[in-house]
This record gives sequence, C-alpha cells and structure tokens, in this order.
Amino acid sequence: MQIEELFQKRRSEHQRQIFRYFKYIFNDHFVVALIFLLGALMFQYAKWVDHLPQTPHPSAWLWIWVIGMTLLIRFGHLATYLNEADIVFLLPAEHAMGNYMKLAYRYSLLLPLGTLAVALIASFPFLQAVHGVTWPILGVIYLTLVLMKAIDLKVQSENGHHYTTIDRHVLSFGMSLADVSLLSFGILERPVGALLLTGGFYVAMSYFLRPFEAGRRWDWEQLLQSEANRQQQIQAVLGLFVDVQKGEQTVRRRRWLDLTLPAFNRTRSVFQGLYARSFVREGAWFGLWMRLSVIGAILLFFLPNHPLSWGIMGLLLLLSGIQLLPLSRTYQRHPLLQIYPLDPSTKQPAFQQLLAKLLLLEWGLFVVIVVGRFFGDWPYILISLGIMLLVIGAFVGLYLPHRLSKKR
Repeated sequence: MQIEELFQKRRSEHQRQIFRYFKYIFNDHFVVALIFLLGALMFQYAKWVDHLPQTPHPSAWLWIWVIGMTLLIRFGHLATYLNEADIVFLLPAEHAMGNYMKLAYRYSLLLPLGTLAVALIASFPFLQAVHGVTWPILGVIYLTLVLMKAIDLKVQSENGHHYTTIDRHVLSFGMSLADVSLLSFGILERPVGALLLTGGFYVAMSYFLRPFEAGRRWDWEQLLQSEANRQQQIQAVLGLFVDVQKGEQTVRRRRWLDLTLPAFNRTRSVFQGLYARSFVREGAWFGLWMRLSVIGAILLFFLPNHPLSWGIMGLLLLLSGIQLLPLSRTYQRHPLLQIYPLDPSTKQPAFQQLLAKLLLLEWGLFVVIVVGRFFGDWPYILISLGIMLLVIGAFVGLYLPHRLSKKR
C-alpha cells in the first residue's frame, strides 16, 4: 500500500465513524430545539442590525468582528490521522511523508471553506449596515480569509518539523497578529489590497518554508501529540451528546462539590448516591450541564419580550434534560450491581430525583436572568417562570418515566 492510499483509508474510516454518531446526535428532539433556537437568534440578530446604525459608535463592532474572524481562522487543526504505531512502521518511509502531509493539508482546508462561507454570509447584514459592504466585496473578503487559513495550515505543517516550543509559539502568535492586521486593513480600508497582500504572503511562505519538501526530517512526537489533541477535542465534543468508543474523560474528585453528594445509608437509595457521583465526578455529564446552562442563560438574556420567547425558555430546559438522559444507562450492566441485592425499582426514582434537581437549578439561573432582563414587567416574568416550571414537571413526571420504561 502506498503512503497516499494509507491517508485515504484512514480518512474514510474516520468519516464513517463520525457520520455514524451524527444520526444519534441530530435526533428529532435536538433538531426541533435547534430550529427554534436558530429562529430566535435570527430574529434577535435582525432586530439588532436594524437598530445598530442608530447606536453610538457602531463601527466599533467591526473590531470585535475582526477578532472573532481571526479566532475562527485559528480554529481547526491539520488532520493527519497519525497514530503511535506510525513512529515505528512509517519511519522507514519518512522520505515520502511529504506527499502524505500534502494530502492532509488539502483535506484540512475543505471544512474551513464551508465554515468561513457560513460565517461571512451570516455577517453580511452586519457588515452592510455598519460599513456598507456589498456582495462583491464580501467575495474578496472570503478569498482573503481562505488564503489566511491556508497559510495557517502551512504553518502547522511546518511546525511538524524539529523546532523548539518557543519558536512554534512565536510563529503562531506572529500569524495571528498578521491576520488581525490584514483583516483590519481589508475591512476598514482596502479589501482588494488586503487580498493582494495575503496572496503575496502565501506565495512567499510557500517558497521559503517548503514544509512538504522531500528529505526534511519530521518531529514525530510533535505530529503524534498534535493529532492526539485534535482527536481528543473531537471526542470531547461528541461525548457531550453520545457515548463514544474512545476519548472518555477520567473521573475527578471535585472536593468543592462533595457536600452536594448524598450519603450511602439504609434510609436512602444507593442509586441516588451512584448517579450523583457519576454526574459530579465524570467530566462529560457535569461539563455538559454547565455548558448548556451557560448557553441557555446567554440566549435568555438576548430574547425579546414576546410570547414566542416562552417556547424558547421551555425548549432550553427540554434540551438539557434530553441530553442528560444517557446518564440513566450508566449502571445498566455493572456486574457488582447485578450481584448485590438491590431493589431495581429504586433506580428510576433516583434518576428522576437527580434530573429534577438539576433542572430546578438551571431554572433558578434562568429566573435571575429573566427577572433582571424584564424587571418591572411582572406579568410577563411570572408567566415565564410558570411555563418553565410546567415544562420541568411534565418532562420529569410524565415523559421521563415513559422514556425509561421504554428503554428498559
């Protein structure tokens, strides 16, 4: 097998694994909640853009946009699909690794092409309202961003050779500074000039760096570490929604949350303690609930005073509850629980109690946001809080027992 065919095979296997998870992530409940959330964000975004020219110093938002696009350019790593065994079996073929890395470079550029296009199309109303950007100028900006991402991937490829850590950080920081400068110049002054400068920089870097030149030695430890970090980030994102085969997070003590854990005694269900400890000490569940709570609070802060916002509030709580449902299967096949004489009927109420506490904590956070956001409009506030409590009660009391009994 040629080394180029090896990359194609590994890429295909990884894509099949990712697409297999997608059908579980984008289930009916999540898609419906996502549609409503996107609709609410688009409505609020359009309303904000309409009032943006009347606000003081609207052009100041351009600098925030420049920083955000710079971070988006820096997002995404070179996909090499290397593993630990390659340091032994591919080392004799190191002279051909340049062709392998070229394929990795071209493939890694595909996803940013779509991501940058979506980000620019979403930014077009804002750029048009603040700076009068037209569609042809937006195309010029898109080409500039694509060239910047291509340069970033070339820098990542060059970092795969033998350099010190300080040299790698200095090179990455210099590229970020150059991106901010070119974007600022392109948006605020001359977009075509920024495109020409970026293109010239890309040609010069391709000529002087030559990261894929045959005969150069690769730093295998750096390549393997970079790919391991990339795979770990992907698995961490997938682990928020489904049970992944690898990349599971380790259990941590979190002493500052020990007071929230129920004690194991005869008067309480053993499953209450088990579920509570799994949630608090396993990073997947605790991190998932924290992220959903923070994202929900941010969305609530920007929601308008409209009856449709009540539905969004309920969907945020439903989304948190649905994403925590797989926690109920944590001790489904544990051998010690099969041997120890436990009453299986206490398992479902214990999980219901834990999920009710988590949703009520999230409801308390939403109460603070809603009261602070719509202070004075007490009828709207009371209706909002009542609807969210009704959603929690219906989900925990009606939907959850049906769902758990169906899974069992």
